[in-house]
Amino acid sequence: MFKNTINRLSIIFLIILCFMAVVTAQNTFSKFVDFEAGIADNPATLLLIKDGFVVSANFSGDTSIVSSLMRFDGKGEMRDSIVFSDFVIGSSESLIETDSGYSITGNRWLLDDKLSRSNRLIHLDSEFSVMRDTSLFYMAYMPTNTIGIQKYKDENLIYFETIDRTVRRDTKGYIYLLDSETDTVKQRIVMKGESSNPYVNYDIRRPQQTPDSNYVYIATAKAVDGPQLFDVIKINRNGDIQTKITSLNSQIINNTLVQDEAGNFYFYNRDTPFVIDSAISFSDMSGGITKVNANLDSVIWSRPINRFENQGGPIKNQYFPRGILPARDGNFIAYGDVQDNSIFKRLSFLIKFDQEGEILWTRFFKPTTIINGIIRESSFRDCKELPDGRILCLGQSDNPLKEIPFDSEIWLLMLDEEGCLEPGCEMDVIITTTTTISTSSTLPTQSGRIYPNPVTDVLHIEDVSFDSYVISDLVGRKLLQGDFDTEISLPSSLPSGMYILQLQENNRLKSVFKFLKE
Repeated sequence: MFKNTINRLSIIFLIILCFMAVVTAQNTFSKFVDFEAGIADNPATLLLIKDGFVVSANFSGDTSIVSSLMRFDGKGEMRDSIVFSDFVIGSSESLIETDSGYSITGNRWLLDDKLSRSNRLIHLDSEFSVMRDTSLFYMAYMPTNTIGIQKYKDENLIYFETIDRTVRRDTKGYIYLLDSETDTVKQRIVMKGESSNPYVNYDIRRPQQTPDSNYVYIATAKAVDGPQLFDVIKINRNGDIQTKITSLNSQIINNTLVQDEAGNFYFYNRDTPFVIDSAISFSDMSGGITKVNANLDSVIWSRPINRFENQGGPIKNQYFPRGILPARDGNFIAYGDVQDNSIFKRLSFLIKFDQEGEILWTRFFKPTTIINGIIRESSFRDCKELPDGRILCLGQSDNPLKEIPFDSEIWLLMLDEEGCLEPGCEMDVIITTTTTISTSSTLPTQSGRIYPNPVTDVLHIEDVSFDSYVISDLVGRKLLQGDFDTEISLPSSLPSGMYILQLQENNRLKSVFKFLKE
């Protein structure tokens, strides 16, 4: 009897395991999110958290920029959000999770009277309330762009570039090492071209710490009179260059620099050869992955990633990788866009490869998403691997009509550990997902009106359906919130100044208004 009981328990256990496997396999999705804050919904960063994920995005449609953090559950349903006015969230690695909540980096959108704008580091608690807002850099005629953040123990690494708005129009790359508790700058590193050959552009991406406690980043630099250079540079904490490798005329870098446990580096490049190994090249400029050793003095291998073929033959010159992420099994996943020349449409791709450069599988995605009757194109911006092996990608769908060039939506794609939307997809087959969305307009949603503006004590709302409202300052700090009310009484303790009113319905942003309290 005891043996029979054990057998029955084993069978039940196997059934439970099979059920869990089926549930896990089924927990994939492809969906689009219309935040309705502007014509262009531009996703920036994807952050995995417990029981879900957070997306940062920028929304444009007028003379300014509205940005947001949106929190989703594991099924891709949005739970809550926060909106920032006149703020551009960094386009790469702009968001990290902290012990108390989140930290996000970006810069103001509008230039001031000195043709400048500061960058900002905003700390939020777990409920998206602003705890601290720090301006890290400001200099007249030197606006900042391309801000990212990384976390290392008790330090945060912030990187950005400045643009000289004087006659020279030169740029520099900056790396700041900050105390994570106080935002105090512990080390400031400035990188640019040599004095004998100053650069107009100096664009850094993906700085990261190396096993030998140095830092490495990937960069492009365009000289005043000369070629565009592609660099992988290792520096010490003081900014002294330890070693670097250089290639000419590379056009794409993005966030493709990643390390393995031995400290070797992998990245995408359009048209090597490198100076250190001129025998290795992508002669057709289709591009590929290159592996170099930890000392940056030897190319271990270079492999093309041009695997997609159609009736017109192999696609060349059309791969646009956005990044490479390390997989939990020791391999790597590259993601990005590829142009299908046979149909003149943009596809998204995932390519998994091992440390020897062998491609394990390739997935191409062609979402035929229909919004208001228009078939749209889509592309990846960021991808992450979940602890269970599934792959979550953040993308963007674009309206292909030339008369509406900036109309776009946010795309969320959850795949299984093999990169499939449905189990068992084949290696190089295009995976098509169809989603039909009907929205009231492709223009920014700005339903209703408010009055008076400026306002003294009571703000009136008309001609809009909503179920809750939030009033915040221009930094994003929530000051007042409540349920539906067409007359909002402003407390006398609220100082005079400019504020933001957000109207929401079913956790979706319905309208955003700026108003002045006298």
